[in-house]
Amino acid sequence: MERWQWLLLALPEMAAGTGVYFLLKYRLDSKWKILAKCMVTWMAVCTAAAGVILQGKTPFASLIFWAMVLFLAADGLLEVCFPAGAAVFALGHVLLIVWFFRQGGLHPMTAAVFLVLCLVALLLFRGECGKLWKEKNYLIMGGLLFYLDFLMLMVSMAVLLPVSMGGKGLLPGAGALAFAASDMMVGKNILVGLSRKKNDFALGLYYAAVLAIALVTWK
Repeated sequence: MERWQWLLLALPEMAAGTGVYFLLKYRLDSKWKILAKCMVTWMAVCTAAAGVILQGKTPFASLIFWAMVLFLAADGLLEVCFPAGAAVFALGHVLLIVWFFRQGGLHPMTAAVFLVLCLVALLLFRGECGKLWKEKNYLIMGGLLFYLDFLMLMVSMAVLLPVSMGGKGLLPGAGALAFAASDMMVGKNILVGLSRKKNDFALGLYYAAVLAIALVTWK
């Protein structure tokens, strides 16, 4: 099976799952929305597994596969216990960072890209950090800064993967950028609140991110 053939199967399922999630969340206010949300991420898990299996390998030895499994678990946990979901998400990011490192993610320009991205992130969250500082919420501010640095480390490694992987490195690079943008929008929503459209866009970015990264397992 070719990648485009798989996408013909995966994209409609992901679109349907997203639509059902929005219906259950906004129209029916149903607790079953968690299943629809996880159904979409489940397709990213299947995408990673299928790509590895088609190469004649076991998905259980793939860091990308396990990262998708953790993101699936985190999607469910976020609806039940946000701190637990965030912790599982962070662990998934750790697996991605390890995979990026193994693919040649450390480049002479990585440090420079990391510093630039951190500066951009700080500028985007300067208002929130200032507010937390004034309110003496040092623990929350420290956690925010740590997570932003963590995200920027992942992105700085991913965006340089085309140097070592060629065109195949574009997928994880784009996926990491979309992932970071989605996570930062979620952070903004928690701290100051975002409109429904922006929250929905953040979710769409997240789904695009996990699919793009999962597709790197395909030849």
